[in-house]
Amino acid sequence: MTKEELKRCELRSHMFKALAHPVRICILEKLKEKPWCVCELAEVIGINKSIAS
Repeated sequence: MTKEELKRCELRSHMFKALAHPVRICILEKLKEKPWCVCELAEVIGINKSIAS
């Protein structure tokens, strides 16, 4: 692998780490549907507003 390919893989691994929590994935799934405010997301997913923000 080239240095560029390794760097790209490293960046992707950081992205996947950021998405590793199920709540984050749920938030992304909901955001695909429409724009939501934090209050709505928190209520729909069943989490605190502070976690959703």
